Amino acid sequence: MRRVLVVCGAGASSTFLAHRMRRLATESDQPLTVEAGSESDLEALVVGIDVVLVGPHLASRFADIERAVAREGSTALLLPATVYSSTGAADALRTITEAAPLHPTGPFPTGSPSDPTILPHDLIKE
Repeated sequence: MRRVLVVCGAGASSTFLAHRMRRLATESDQPLTVEAGSESDLEALVVGIDVVLVGPHLASRFADIERAVAREGSTALLLPATVYSSTGAADALRTITEAAPLHPTGPFPTGSPSDPTILPHDLIKE
């Protein structure tokens, strides 16, 4: 199960987006847990997280956030501006799957077929 953290400035918009993402992931049988948080709480929240989705309004701070997240072994992805629209949850899930498929083909990077854990280094494109 891949753990995702959605981060925004104060935590409110990320909470709504995370809720919609959880519902959509469940409906589409995607192995995700989605949490929400604010940029100010990022250091404490990123532990054990595979992917951090960063709200588009934090684009000017993305490089700093990306470095902080990488220190914890996670991958940061900047969300498109459409995440606050009616298709936002689908757009956010697509951002993750474009970075790395949720159902990898071939051997699982870690774990076993019954535990398809994807580690942050598996999300890096070569």
